[in-house]
Amino acid sequence: MKRQAVSRSHIDRVTCFIPRLDAIPEDKISDFHCHTKADGTVVISLEPTYHPTIMEMMQAFRDNNFVQPFDWVKWQSAAAKFFHEPQHLPDARLSTCIKLITLHIRKDRFVGGHFGRWCGAGS
Repeated sequence: MKRQAVSRSHIDRVTCFIPRLDAIPEDKISDFHCHTKADGTVVISLEPTYHPTIMEMMQAFRDNNFVQPFDWVKWQSAAAKFFHEPQHLPDARLSTCIKLITLHIRKDRFVGGHFGRWCGAGS
């Protein structure tokens, strides 16, 4: 699959989510729908339901070329630098930001709730 270009308008369509994300209380980012059945069995969902703004933002990332094909699994160790040393994030290139977004969205498919934990990390 070929990488798609990211334009200024693509960037504007995703950065507009920043104030909307700041308005979501951390405990409302995702819900794992835990409940107890009539027989007393506790049921815990392995896949969260995200706040509608999170769902809309994830789709905006996909629609605006912020989810790109690359081996994100192998790149996770490089990405860890930005998690452990977030002071480097303001200096990251656009290509690195795209890789970080791709990694978190793709990883969420295998680790339910990963994206929500990432969104709430700064709170």
